Amino acid sequence: MAEARARAAAHEQAARSARASAEAEAEMRARALAQRAAMAEHAAMTRDASAHATPSPSAPAGDASPASNTTTPRIAIPTEAALTPEQVDAAAPAETDEVDALLDRLRVGNIAFNAPQTINISETIRVRALVSPDEAAATLQAQVDAPGEQVVAPLKISKLMEARLTGDGFRIVPITATQQAVGSGVTTWEWEVTPETAGRHRLTLTVDAFVRMDGQSVAKTLRTFDHPIEVQVTAGQRIGGWLEEHGKWAWSTLLVPLWAWWTRRKKAKPDSAAT
Repeated sequence: MAEARARAAAHEQAARSARASAEAEAEMRARALAQRAAMAEHAAMTRDASAHATPSPSAPAGDASPASNTTTPRIAIPTEAALTPEQVDAAAPAETDEVDALLDRLRVGNIAFNAPQTINISETIRVRALVSPDEAAATLQAQVDAPGEQVVAPLKISKLMEARLTGDGFRIVPITATQQAVGSGVTTWEWEVTPETAGRHRLTLTVDAFVRMDGQSVAKTLRTFDHPIEVQVTAGQRIGGWLEEHGKWAWSTLLVPLWAWWTRRKKAKPDSAAT
Protein backbone atom coordinates (compact mmCIF):
# COMPACT_ATOMS: atom_id res chain seq x y z
CA MET A 1 0.00 0.00 0.00
CA ALA A 2 2.80 2.44 0.88
CA GLU A 3 4.49 1.76 -2.45
CA ALA A 4 1.19 2.27 -4.30
CA ARG A 5 0.60 5.57 -2.49
CA ALA A 6 4.14 6.69 -3.29
CA ARG A 7 3.69 5.87 -6.96
CA ALA A 8 0.33 7.61 -7.01
CA ALA A 9 1.88 10.71 -5.42
CA ALA A 10 4.67 10.67 -8.00
CA HIS A 11 2.17 10.46 -10.85
CA GLU A 12 0.10 13.28 -9.35
CA GLN A 13 3.26 15.41 -9.16
CA ALA A 14 4.04 14.57 -12.80
CA ALA A 15 0.53 15.64 -13.79
CA ARG A 16 0.91 18.95 -11.95
CA SER A 17 4.27 19.55 -13.63
CA ALA A 18 2.73 18.83 -17.04
CA ARG A 19 -0.06 21.32 -16.38
CA ALA A 20 2.40 23.99 -15.19
CA SER A 21 4.58 23.48 -18.27
CA ALA A 22 1.57 23.75 -20.57
CA GLU A 23 0.42 26.97 -18.88
CA ALA A 24 3.92 28.48 -19.18
CA GLU A 25 4.10 27.65 -22.89
CA ALA A 26 0.65 29.13 -23.48
CA GLU A 27 1.63 32.33 -21.65
CA MET A 28 4.81 32.70 -23.75
CA ARG A 29 2.84 32.26 -26.98
CA ALA A 30 0.25 34.81 -25.82
CA ARG A 31 2.99 37.35 -25.10
CA ALA A 32 4.59 36.73 -28.49
CA LEU A 33 1.27 37.19 -30.30
CA ALA A 34 0.62 40.42 -28.38
CA GLN A 35 4.04 41.72 -29.38
CA ARG A 36 3.37 40.91 -33.02
CA ALA A 37 0.08 42.81 -32.81
CA ALA A 38 1.88 45.81 -31.27
CA MET A 39 4.45 45.81 -34.08
CA ALA A 40 1.68 45.78 -36.69
CA GLU A 41 -0.18 48.62 -34.92
CA HIS A 42 2.96 50.79 -34.73
CA ALA A 43 3.64 50.22 -38.43
CA ALA A 44 0.09 51.30 -39.31
CA MET A 45 0.38 54.47 -37.18
CA THR A 46 3.65 55.37 -38.91
CA ARG A 47 2.07 55.04 -42.35
CA ASP A 48 -0.87 57.23 -41.30
CA ALA A 49 1.42 59.94 -39.86
CA SER A 50 3.53 60.01 -43.03
CA ALA A 51 0.43 60.40 -45.18
CA HIS A 52 -0.83 63.42 -43.17
CA ALA A 53 2.57 65.15 -43.33
CA THR A 54 2.78 65.10 -47.19
CA PRO A 55 2.17 68.64 -48.72
CA SER A 56 -0.81 69.05 -51.05
CA PRO A 57 0.18 69.34 -54.74
CA SER A 58 -2.32 72.24 -55.25
CA ALA A 59 -0.68 74.55 -52.69
CA PRO A 60 1.17 77.59 -54.19
CA ALA A 61 4.95 77.24 -54.39
CA GLY A 62 6.42 79.44 -51.67
CA ASP A 63 3.35 79.22 -49.40
CA ALA A 64 3.95 76.81 -46.64
CA SER A 65 0.87 75.07 -45.37
CA PRO A 66 0.54 74.51 -41.63
CA ALA A 67 1.17 70.87 -42.23
CA SER A 68 4.58 71.65 -43.76
CA ASN A 69 5.76 73.08 -40.45
CA THR A 70 4.51 70.05 -38.54
CA THR A 71 7.18 67.63 -37.46
CA THR A 72 6.35 64.04 -38.22
CA PRO A 73 6.12 62.23 -34.89
CA ARG A 74 8.72 59.58 -34.27
CA ILE A 75 7.28 56.28 -33.10
CA ALA A 76 9.45 53.66 -31.44
CA ILE A 77 8.81 50.44 -33.32
CA PRO A 78 10.04 47.21 -31.76
CA THR A 79 12.58 45.47 -33.98
CA GLU A 80 13.80 41.89 -34.03
CA ALA A 81 17.18 43.15 -32.79
CA ALA A 82 15.50 44.21 -29.54
CA LEU A 83 13.88 40.79 -29.01
CA THR A 84 15.38 37.72 -27.45
CA PRO A 85 15.89 34.68 -29.72
CA GLU A 86 13.06 32.90 -27.90
CA GLN A 87 10.68 35.80 -28.56
CA VAL A 88 11.67 35.97 -32.25
CA ASP A 89 10.99 32.24 -32.66
CA ALA A 90 7.67 32.52 -30.85
CA ALA A 91 6.60 35.60 -32.83
CA ALA A 92 7.35 34.03 -36.21
CA PRO A 93 4.16 32.71 -37.81
CA ALA A 94 4.02 28.92 -37.63
CA GLU A 95 1.37 26.43 -38.62
CA THR A 96 2.03 24.47 -35.44
CA ASP A 97 0.78 27.28 -33.20
CA GLU A 98 -2.83 26.27 -33.69
CA VAL A 99 -2.11 22.62 -32.91
CA ASP A 100 -0.13 23.54 -29.80
CA ALA A 101 -2.92 25.82 -28.60
CA LEU A 102 -5.50 23.07 -29.05
CA LEU A 103 -3.36 20.53 -27.18
CA ASP A 104 -2.68 23.03 -24.38
CA ARG A 105 -6.40 23.28 -23.74
CA LEU A 106 -6.76 19.52 -23.22
CA ARG A 107 -7.33 18.42 -19.66
CA VAL A 108 -4.71 16.22 -17.98
CA GLY A 109 -6.05 12.92 -16.63
CA ASN A 110 -4.64 9.42 -16.14
CA ILE A 111 -4.26 6.13 -18.00
CA ALA A 112 -3.80 2.72 -16.35
CA PHE A 113 -3.19 -0.66 -18.01
CA ASN A 114 -1.83 -4.13 -17.25
CA ALA A 115 1.57 -5.21 -18.58
CA PRO A 116 2.20 -8.99 -18.35
CA GLN A 117 5.81 -10.00 -17.79
CA THR A 118 5.59 -13.60 -19.07
CA ILE A 119 3.01 -15.65 -20.95
CA ASN A 120 2.90 -19.19 -22.29
CA ILE A 121 2.78 -19.70 -26.02
CA SER A 122 -0.77 -20.19 -27.38
CA GLU A 123 -2.20 -18.96 -24.06
CA THR A 124 -4.73 -16.12 -24.42
CA ILE A 125 -4.76 -13.25 -21.94
CA ARG A 126 -6.62 -9.94 -21.78
CA VAL A 127 -4.98 -6.53 -21.79
CA ARG A 128 -7.06 -3.62 -20.47
CA ALA A 129 -6.42 0.12 -20.69
CA LEU A 130 -8.48 2.54 -18.57
CA VAL A 131 -8.61 6.31 -19.21
CA SER A 132 -10.22 8.94 -16.98
CA PRO A 133 -10.00 12.74 -16.65
CA ASP A 134 -11.17 12.68 -13.01
CA GLU A 135 -10.06 9.46 -11.30
CA ALA A 136 -6.91 9.66 -9.17
CA ALA A 137 -3.95 7.59 -10.35
CA ALA A 138 -4.14 5.07 -7.48
CA THR A 139 -7.91 4.66 -7.84
CA LEU A 140 -7.68 4.05 -11.57
CA GLN A 141 -4.76 1.66 -11.13
CA ALA A 142 -6.76 -0.45 -8.67
CA GLN A 143 -9.48 -0.97 -11.29
CA VAL A 144 -7.17 -2.79 -13.73
CA ASP A 145 -8.22 -6.36 -12.89
CA ALA A 146 -6.04 -8.16 -15.43
CA PRO A 147 -2.81 -10.22 -15.19
CA GLY A 148 0.56 -8.52 -15.00
CA GLU A 149 1.92 -5.29 -13.58
CA GLN A 150 -0.54 -2.39 -13.30
CA VAL A 151 1.02 0.68 -14.94
CA VAL A 152 -0.40 4.21 -14.47
CA ALA A 153 0.70 7.47 -16.11
CA PRO A 154 -0.62 11.03 -16.71
CA LEU A 155 -2.33 11.60 -20.06
CA LYS A 156 -4.08 14.48 -21.79
CA ILE A 157 -7.75 13.76 -22.43
CA SER A 158 -9.89 14.72 -25.43
CA LYS A 159 -13.57 14.08 -26.16
CA LEU A 160 -12.68 11.42 -28.75
CA MET A 161 -9.68 9.12 -28.27
CA GLU A 162 -8.18 6.03 -29.88
CA ALA A 163 -6.08 3.25 -28.33
CA ARG A 164 -4.21 0.60 -30.35
CA LEU A 165 -2.30 -2.47 -29.16
CA THR A 166 0.28 -3.93 -31.58
CA GLY A 167 3.14 -6.42 -31.45
CA ASP A 168 5.01 -8.84 -33.70
CA GLY A 169 4.57 -12.50 -32.80
CA PHE A 170 1.11 -11.97 -31.27
CA ARG A 171 -2.45 -12.46 -32.46
CA ILE A 172 -4.30 -9.44 -31.08
CA VAL A 173 -8.11 -9.21 -31.22
CA PRO A 174 -9.78 -5.97 -30.02
CA ILE A 175 -12.79 -6.56 -27.74
CA THR A 176 -13.88 -2.92 -27.62
CA ALA A 177 -13.98 -0.20 -30.26
CA THR A 178 -10.57 1.34 -30.95
CA GLN A 179 -12.11 4.86 -31.08
CA GLN A 180 -14.28 5.87 -28.15
CA ALA A 181 -15.91 9.00 -26.76
CA VAL A 182 -14.43 9.89 -23.38
CA GLY A 183 -16.62 11.29 -20.62
CA SER A 184 -16.04 12.21 -16.99
CA GLY A 185 -15.99 8.59 -15.82
CA VAL A 186 -13.73 5.70 -16.85
CA THR A 187 -13.39 4.63 -20.49
CA THR A 188 -12.06 1.11 -21.09
CA TRP A 189 -10.22 -0.49 -24.01
CA GLU A 190 -9.67 -4.26 -24.06
CA TRP A 191 -7.85 -6.78 -26.26
CA GLU A 192 -7.33 -10.56 -26.36
CA VAL A 193 -3.64 -11.34 -26.86
CA THR A 194 -2.30 -14.76 -27.92
CA PRO A 195 1.46 -15.27 -28.51
CA GLU A 196 2.27 -17.32 -31.58
CA THR A 197 6.06 -17.68 -31.27
CA ALA A 198 8.32 -18.21 -28.28
CA GLY A 199 11.00 -15.76 -27.19
CA ARG A 200 11.19 -12.12 -26.15
CA HIS A 201 8.64 -9.90 -27.86
CA ARG A 202 7.19 -6.41 -27.34
CA LEU A 203 3.66 -5.10 -27.03
CA THR A 204 3.09 -1.43 -27.89
CA LEU A 205 0.11 0.60 -26.63
CA THR A 206 -0.49 3.80 -28.61
CA VAL A 207 -3.00 6.45 -27.49
CA ASP A 208 -4.29 9.23 -29.77
CA ALA A 209 -6.36 12.33 -29.04
CA PHE A 210 -8.67 13.89 -31.64
CA VAL A 211 -8.84 17.69 -31.98
CA ARG A 212 -10.89 19.91 -34.31
CA MET A 213 -8.92 21.75 -37.00
CA ASP A 214 -10.48 23.53 -39.98
CA GLY A 215 -13.78 21.82 -39.25
CA GLN A 216 -12.24 18.33 -39.27
CA SER A 217 -11.37 15.88 -36.51
CA VAL A 218 -7.60 15.23 -36.60
CA ALA A 219 -5.69 12.58 -34.62
CA LYS A 220 -2.59 13.43 -32.57
CA THR A 221 -0.54 10.71 -30.87
CA LEU A 222 -0.13 11.57 -27.18
CA ARG A 223 1.70 8.62 -25.60
CA THR A 224 3.30 5.36 -26.70
CA PHE A 225 3.97 2.63 -24.12
CA ASP A 226 6.41 -0.09 -25.19
CA HIS A 227 6.51 -3.19 -22.97
CA PRO A 228 8.65 -6.37 -23.30
CA ILE A 229 7.05 -9.79 -22.75
CA GLU A 230 8.79 -13.15 -22.43
CA VAL A 231 6.82 -15.84 -24.26
CA GLN A 232 7.53 -19.25 -22.74
CA VAL A 233 6.93 -22.83 -23.87
CA THR A 234 5.68 -25.37 -21.27
CA ALA A 235 7.10 -28.90 -20.93
CA GLY A 236 3.94 -30.43 -22.37
CA GLN A 237 4.08 -28.04 -25.31
CA ARG A 238 7.73 -28.96 -25.91
CA ILE A 239 6.90 -32.69 -25.98
CA GLY A 240 3.91 -32.12 -28.21
CA GLY A 241 5.97 -29.99 -30.56
CA TRP A 242 8.74 -32.60 -30.69
CA LEU A 243 6.29 -35.38 -31.51
CA GLU A 244 4.63 -33.24 -34.13
CA GLU A 245 7.98 -32.55 -35.76
CA HIS A 246 9.61 -35.97 -35.35
CA GLY A 247 6.60 -38.24 -34.84
CA LYS A 248 6.82 -40.19 -38.09
CA TRP A 249 10.34 -41.49 -37.72
CA ALA A 250 9.99 -41.82 -33.93
CA TRP A 251 6.99 -44.10 -34.22
CA SER A 252 8.59 -46.12 -37.00
CA THR A 253 11.74 -46.52 -34.91
CA LEU A 254 9.71 -47.83 -31.97
CA LEU A 255 7.01 -49.86 -33.73
CA VAL A 256 9.10 -51.72 -36.34
CA PRO A 257 11.36 -53.44 -33.77
CA LEU A 258 8.33 -54.12 -31.56
CA TRP A 259 6.45 -55.74 -34.45
CA ALA A 260 9.48 -57.85 -35.38
CA TRP A 261 9.84 -59.05 -31.78
CA TRP A 262 6.15 -59.90 -31.54
CA THR A 263 6.29 -61.83 -34.83
CA ARG A 264 9.28 -63.91 -33.71
CA ARG A 265 7.60 -64.65 -30.39
CA LYS A 266 4.41 -65.76 -32.12
CA LYS A 267 6.32 -68.18 -34.37
CA ALA A 268 8.24 -69.58 -31.44
CA LYS A 269 5.10 -70.64 -29.55
CA PRO A 270 3.98 -73.47 -31.97
CA ASP A 271 7.51 -74.92 -32.05
CA SER A 272 7.68 -75.12 -28.29
CA ALA A 273 4.21 -76.75 -28.17
CA ALA A 274 5.24 -79.47 -30.67
CA THR A 275 8.19 -80.53 -28.57
